Formats: sequence, C-alpha cells, structure tokens
Amino acid sequence: MKRLLGYASQWSVRPGDTVDFFLSSEPEETVSLDIVRVINGAPAALDLRPIPGATLGSRPVANQPIRTGSYLTLTMQDGFAQRCVTVAFSVKPTRDALACILDTGTLRLWRDAGGSLALESAGGPNRVACQRMGRGKWHSVRIVLDAIEQSAVVTVETASAGPASTISIPVPLGWQGIQSLSLGAKTDGSSALDGVVSGFRLWGADESSPDIALDFRDRLDCDQLTNRGTAKVDARLVNAPTRGVPGPNWAGQAFSPAEDQALYDAVHFHSDDLEDARWEASASWVIPPGFESGSYALRARGSTETTYVPFFVNPARAAPCRPVALLASTFTYHAYANHRIALESPEYEISELSALPVLDEELQTLQHMPELGASHYDRHVDGHPIYVTTRRRPILNMAPDTSNWSYNADTSITAFLHAREIDHDIVTDDLLHDEGVSALDGCRVLITGTHPEYLSTREWGALVAFLDRGGRLIYLGGNGFYWRVAIAQDRPWLMELRRAESGARYNEAEPAEYHMQFSGERGGLWRRLGRPPQGLVGVGMVADGWDRGAGYRLTDAARDPRVAFAFEGVHGDVLGAPCDAHPGAAGQEVDAADPELGTPDHALVVASSTMLGAGYYLAPEEVVFLHSATTGDVNARVRADLTFFETPAGGAVFSTGSIAWGAAMAAEQGRTDVGRLTENAIRRFADPRPFAFPQASGPGGDG
Repeated sequence: MKRLLGYASQWSVRPGDTVDFFLSSEPEETVSLDIVRVINGAPAALDLRPIPGATLGSRPVANQPIRTGSYLTLTMQDGFAQRCVTVAFSVKPTRDALACILDTGTLRLWRDAGGSLALESAGGPNRVACQRMGRGKWHSVRIVLDAIEQSAVVTVETASAGPASTISIPVPLGWQGIQSLSLGAKTDGSSALDGVVSGFRLWGADESSPDIALDFRDRLDCDQLTNRGTAKVDARLVNAPTRGVPGPNWAGQAFSPAEDQALYDAVHFHSDDLEDARWEASASWVIPPGFESGSYALRARGSTETTYVPFFVNPARAAPCRPVALLASTFTYHAYANHRIALESPEYEISELSALPVLDEELQTLQHMPELGASHYDRHVDGHPIYVTTRRRPILNMAPDTSNWSYNADTSITAFLHAREIDHDIVTDDLLHDEGVSALDGCRVLITGTHPEYLSTREWGALVAFLDRGGRLIYLGGNGFYWRVAIAQDRPWLMELRRAESGARYNEAEPAEYHMQFSGERGGLWRRLGRPPQGLVGVGMVADGWDRGAGYRLTDAARDPRVAFAFEGVHGDVLGAPCDAHPGAAGQEVDAADPELGTPDHALVVASSTMLGAGYYLAPEEVVFLHSATTGDVNARVRADLTFFETPAGGAVFSTGSIAWGAAMAAEQGRTDVGRLTENAIRRFADPRPFAFPQASGPGGDG
C-alpha cells in the first residue's frame, strides 16, 4: 500500500504559472523533491529525465486527512433571534447508515442504520426515537423549536404511509434561536447523509413569508445557494453534491430542469462526495519563462517509496505552437481517476478478465483508503452513479510507473516522438476547452493520444474550427470522441459526466438526470447528441475486447496515390501483426468507418484489422436487437479501420481506430512497420503543402 501521496493544484499550465503540490505521508518523513520530464511512464520502459535547476529541496511531510461528504451549511448574516422557529424540508434517504440529517448546534436530527429517526438535544443526554424513515421514499419533515415552551417537536409525514409521526424533546434553557445550521451532516461535516433533500424553509412568525426559502433549482453550476426568503443568509454547498435532480413532485412530467425547473428543487448529498482534499501545500514551483512544453511530474522520494505528481506545460502564451502538437487527454485521465472497477464490479472480473483481478499497490491503497474517492466508472456508496469528480486529491492511476492505461499509454506516443526526433508541443484538453482554436495557433498537425474518449462541447468546437481552417488531425487511438463532459467554470478541477442512453458503460444516469449541472447540456454519447465521431475523424467506436489483438490487412485503397506518402518504406500486406514486441496494433477498443454516421464519401479505408476473435464484442449502440452474432469471430463489423481523408481547407485526417496502436507504434524505438507508417503520416501532415481535396469524379490530390 502507498504511504506517500500527492496531487497538484492544476494539471494544465503555461510558463509563468505557479503549480502548488500537496503531499501527505504516514508516517511523517522527510522527502526530497524535484521536477522530471516524463518521456515514457510505462513501468517496463520508464524514462524520466531530471530538469536541471528544478530541485525543490527536502522537507518533512506529515499525514494530511481527507474529509468526504457533501452537505449544506447556512449562516444568518444579521443573526436570527426569533424565540419560536419552524424548519421544514423533504428528504429521501438513499442508504441505510447512521447519518445526521439536520444540526442546528442545539438540536440534531439523526437517522440510524435501521432507518429509525432520533431527535437529540446538544445540551444534554436527551434523545428520543420515532418511527422508521424508509429508504428510497420521500418524507416531509417539520421541526418546531420553541424557546418559550423549551421544547422541540418533530413531525414526519410519508406519502401513502398512514398518519404523521411526532416526537418532542426539551431544548436547553436559555436557547436564543438559530444562528447557523447544517443540512446533511453535523456542523463539522461528519456523519454525512446519503440522500436527497428538497424545499428547505425556515420561518419565525409567518409561514407565508419565510425568512429562509432556499432555491435548489437556481445556479446549478456553483456552490452558493439563493435565498428566496426575507433574511440575509450565507448558504453554501460543501463538497460538490449532485444537483439537477428531481424533487418530491416529479412523476415523469419533465426530464430536464429546462423543461420544468420547479420539479428540480432538490440536491443529492453523498457521504463520499469530495470537491477538494484541502491539504496544506507542501511545495510550489513557478514554470520558468521559455520552459519547454511537455509532460512533467513532481518526484517526491521518501525513505521507502517514490510518488509522482504529474502536470503538463502548454506553450507560452505569447508564443505560437510548434507545427506538431500532441493533445494530452486530460479529461479522459480525469474520468478514469482512481477507478475501482476491478474492486467493485463482478462483471469486470467475469467478462473482462476471465480471472481474478490482481490487486496491485494502487488498488490496495484505494481499498484501504475510500476517502481518496472513485471515478466516473464507479458508483457512490448509496448506488447512485458518480457524476462529479475532482482532481484535487491523490490520483493513483495517473502517474509514471503505474498501470499502463490512459495516461501512461499515451506516453508511448511521447516516447515515439522523442525517439524519432519529432519536435512537438503538448496541448491539453483543458487548454482547448478554455481558449478554443486559438490555443492551436501555429500548429499544423494535432496528434491525439491512444484514448481521447471524453470531450467538452467547447473542445469539440475547437477541433472542428481547427480542421475548418486547414489543420491536420492524426487520431492515434480508439474509442475516441465518445462521451460529452462538462467542466465547472468557477472550479475547473471539477468534471461532470452523465451517461444517458446507450454506450459501453459501467454506470448510467438515473431517469430525468441526463442534463449536467455545470453546463445544462444533455450528457451522453456524442453519437446520440448528433455528432458521431465518424463525422470528425472518419471512424467511431464499434467494439472492445481484452484478448490478443490483431494486425491490419491493407485494402486496395492503400494503393491510391492520395495516400502513397504513408506507405513509403512500408512492406507487406499486413501491418502490426502480433509479435514478441506487442500483442497487435488493432486491439482493446476499436473504431470503424461508417458512411451512415458521417464518414466522408471520399475517405479511404486503407487497412482493416484481421479477425479479432471471440473475445471482442460489438458496442451496445451497435446492437439494436439482441442476437448472438456480436463477437469478432463471427461479425465483420468488429474491426479497426485505418482511414485517411482530406478536408476542403487543405487539411487532412488520419485515424488508426485502435487503442493498441500506440504500443505497437512505439515498440523497438518506432522501427516497426506501424512506427514507420505513423512517422510518414506525421511528417507529411507537418509539411505546409496543402492537401488537394478530391473531386467527385475520383481520386486526386498531390498526396
């Protein structure tokens, strides 16, 4: 298990920016810190290069805890000295566990693991229990606190469940009213509730004119709540609970807040929500002027272990990109951050591996430390799909010398570019989202990673604009451009993903929860949102599998003079066949061309994978009606297509349609047929000569 952990304040920086690093160690120890450039992060081919002058010294690092659990905290700005106060709200518990529903500092309303309610006075041992509050049902709660009578009375009513239940308890002598409270946890944030809360109101003398009437429908993208009542209050949501969820009056009348906002007056608290670990910074580093763009990491070395905290340096603000840029798939790295599929999904063990998963050091740590949070592939402890996750926590599977997936798999491309001496910049998803196509000024060819699965709408628009102005795009992956995500504008370390109908997924959004709180957009597959990836890069996801991969067999289109540049020095009819150096260039998750989904008519499919076998399955969106012919050994649609086409503005697109391409490309320092073809494509795409757009009469262009 890892004992030395860390994270960065931001992943995407430019020269002149400051990146803060947050470290924790148990037990406390002194660690040495320096910055390294990540050339290859794969454990079997680790290549990390120290940066001269970027030594941050040694310092003691102590244990820093993480407090999870979302809740509402409310403070009266001008005080509230009413001697008789009524609080009312609705609550739907979603997990049977001991939790504090409301804490006024004087009074606490608890729900225990059996579902029973208890009212507790903070001034003494008084505690009274009442009937069970069932999980998954809405309950109306009214609490009357009377300083004159020195009593608190709680009434709970459940629709279609008989008469209301009432309990009372004395309040401490001298109680002077409510000054602050928390909803969904104790005032210190502990004992957090798993449940949905709606319609919070508080009043003194007049129920028709409440002092507090919190609006859970408004400003879904931030943590501040609007009070529609008369009092001045500071109402804030802690640890990023889920918003844009239906309340107690929803019965299928609408399916997004935009349709009927009144039905979405609710917030879903989770005891494992986390917005920011909020550790104290252990070190800071200012990116020097003129510092080279690339993939970097803080290296923290203790007495028994080393941990890495990655970040990416984009080109300087005043400088144009180099002609070649590599797109770092930071949104995809975020989506997979601390995924626990191997720990918590029996389907993963049965269907994906056909064997018990290996509990490596990262998984052991996640199992021991649930407070590190999970990924967009996981569920909350109450079973609700995870929509929002944070970067401001230790992420164990995004660092050099960890599992060879996503982040480390993409370093195979970095290693290839260095081995073939192709100068390049790094541009992150974040930068394209923030700055649009202007972030690519100077760039001729943008190369993707092995798995650019997640994009925001703004990033998608930037890529379209790049191609429209003559940019060239090389897609070196599979399962790309698949899901839409949203980024919190005021807290860009938070990302949201809601998987609507269809798609290969380990969880899916609940009914009426398809629209994202950060953007208001409908989540789901880009294909289902009217933007299939085939229209952008010529191919789109069709299948995945985890057996041995395959090679690509050339088609007649490979002889077309339009694409002759790619095959210079490439011999044979099969590319990337499985060998000792790699398990096949076509594999893991694969994409194919489909004119019905937008592959341009003039696109050339120059090679297609040979049979992928029974361990590969069509993606759910490819199967309209259930049938058995979904595997690679019987269905010709289970394949990867190597595709090329030109754009009207003089640009072009080259797509491999396979996650496994990167490993095959980088094998033997890039001196393979796959490596040679890739290098040919990059160098031609970096050449300023425009590609000629073919006429309808047949092939054309200068190649």
